[in-house]
Amino acid sequence: MFKHLLILLLFVLSVAQADVIVLDPKASTALGENAAFFVESNERLPIRSVIELYEQGSFLPANQEVLNFGMGVMPHWIAVEVSNLKSEPLQMILTIENSWLDRVDLYVVQQGELHNHYAFGDRYPFHFRPVNERLFTVAEIFPPGSTLLFFRAESPDPLLLPMFITGAEQHKVYVELDAYGYGLLYGVMLALLMYNLMLYFGIRQRQYLYYAIYLGIFVAMNIAYTGHGFRWFWPNATEWQQWANPFLMVLYSISGLMFAIAFLDLRSSLPKLTQAIFASSILILVTFGCFYWLPSGREWSLYLAFGTILISTLMMVVLGVLSLAQGNKAARYFLIASVVAALGGAITALTVLGILPYHLLGFRAVDIGTVLESILLALALADQFRRTQRQRLKAEQMARLDPLTGLNNRRAFNERAEPYWLNALRYQRNISVAVIDLDEFKQINDQFGHKIGDQALVRTAKALNKIVRAGDVLARWGGEEFILLMPETDLDEAIQVAERLRLSIHQIRIQENQADIALSASIGVATRQEHMEQLEQLIHKADQSLFKAKKAGRNRVVVAVV
Repeated sequence: MFKHLLILLLFVLSVAQADVIVLDPKASTALGENAAFFVESNERLPIRSVIELYEQGSFLPANQEVLNFGMGVMPHWIAVEVSNLKSEPLQMILTIENSWLDRVDLYVVQQGELHNHYAFGDRYPFHFRPVNERLFTVAEIFPPGSTLLFFRAESPDPLLLPMFITGAEQHKVYVELDAYGYGLLYGVMLALLMYNLMLYFGIRQRQYLYYAIYLGIFVAMNIAYTGHGFRWFWPNATEWQQWANPFLMVLYSISGLMFAIAFLDLRSSLPKLTQAIFASSILILVTFGCFYWLPSGREWSLYLAFGTILISTLMMVVLGVLSLAQGNKAARYFLIASVVAALGGAITALTVLGILPYHLLGFRAVDIGTVLESILLALALADQFRRTQRQRLKAEQMARLDPLTGLNNRRAFNERAEPYWLNALRYQRNISVAVIDLDEFKQINDQFGHKIGDQALVRTAKALNKIVRAGDVLARWGGEEFILLMPETDLDEAIQVAERLRLSIHQIRIQENQADIALSASIGVATRQEHMEQLEQLIHKADQSLFKAKKAGRNRVVVAVV
């Protein structure tokens, strides 16, 4: 019986003391679940009145590990009781892991008397912060016994209050890890930004410029809402600090859509939708500018910013789906990246707005999603670049190939032959040319049609390809005429090659309407002489030999007379 009474007594005592946080310098404790809150009316309350309201039981239990009261709400008072059970004072760090509150007041009450008061926030220059950190941080010494903490927070932004009390050493570790995390994030983003800027200036394709702008605005937006910007870049620009978040959110959304238009080439594939996006973007910017001059415009600008981010994120996914449906292969990576970014942004937005329970990973899901999106979009750009290069190389290759036979055309022959010719001139090496012309080709076209004539050319090209040696340059010279450049080949070797070519062509048979069509070719061969300075001179000599072969009865090889 006594045992059961003891258990019950311990349970009652634990419940009675559940609202008191015992300070532990080796731990980080969330204040939310042990906090109570009070919503202030239009008139600001003095601290004495707040203490009386707390003692009268007017505060409501929060029952949340992380307090979140939504966006555009009245100022809130939060009360937390802490206890130092040790015999000596403890230095603890109080932190609100948020950086966008307009004003935060912290009142430290000990033994019913006001011991300290701290006032800071985005309405004050950064040097008003009690601790030189991006978050709202206070270092306080707690004597033995109980201490009451009263926080007053106000902001038209989401009133998200991740409040923690941490030992000094634990806090130092947290700050270091936080710095490493954001250093990695900004390092990745800035590296991708510079890489894409260099690509843009190198190849002048605008999607790389738009992607660099998109990344740059994300970095600017991130340093604004994380407090890094206020700490390092604009510590005295309080008005900009209060407007930076919604303005950069809008710019980030619009820059993402502009990148999507450039990357997916929506101007040509979806011109009407592209015009609608341009018009909507201009309207959003104009509306935001109007809000700046309204008395409650900042609150409206926040709604506009969150709405713009939501719509633009969904729109990126829609654009990816539409572009993929139209056969744009580049849209695959883009669509995956957009879905990842949408999930990250949605989780962070729902966490900030209080719809999802607060968790650090949820709060930073937009950072994680954006890093993954950036990597995927970089892969998408690289894939697009590779495909563009392949198409360009293919187009260049096709411009150098004869479309019927697949052999080099005249342009390609001249390009490939030039270095061989220059080498022969410089080092006085042998080089020879054979010009091949199909005999009676016009009669084949006239009697059997151009289809059979084309077949004869294709069969001849295949036969020649089987004979030519590595290093030789074979091309269709025009009509039924072919040319073969033979580097490091003297006249005797060139004649042997030409004879093999002639015999190979003469063995071709084309069956058409019970007719057996035999092909033959006349070939003129020439080798470079000392007086020749231009390749055209050698080709001209070979042409003269070809003419003699035709006059001598065709189907033969004739060598240029030295």
